[in-house]
Amino acid sequence: MKHEDSESPQLGMCIARMQKVLKVDGRRLTNREICQRLHLSHTTYMEMKKGKQTKLYPYRDFLLLYLPALLEEANRHWLDELVRSLEADQKVRGL
Repeated sequence: MKHEDSESPQLGMCIARMQKVLKVDGRRLTNREICQRLHLSHTTYMEMKKGKQTKLYPYRDFLLLYLPALLEEANRHWLDELVRSLEADQKVRGL
């Protein structure tokens, strides 16, 4: 599989938007705070936000960090946006 085949730009954009809007522990987290909580390098997190990180665990850990906020009734639409982002990335790759 080519590197481009594993990129997920729509998911990356969704993650960037989630960080700007959703709160964790009552506040919006900075890039640095997310990196610290997830034990990620700044480079890895920036790759995630661009959809260029090919490893699964950073995305999984990010979603687990934001899961309580995603499950709040007022934020449920973000789950739909995540699904649409994943579907869009799959469609581009022809999956």
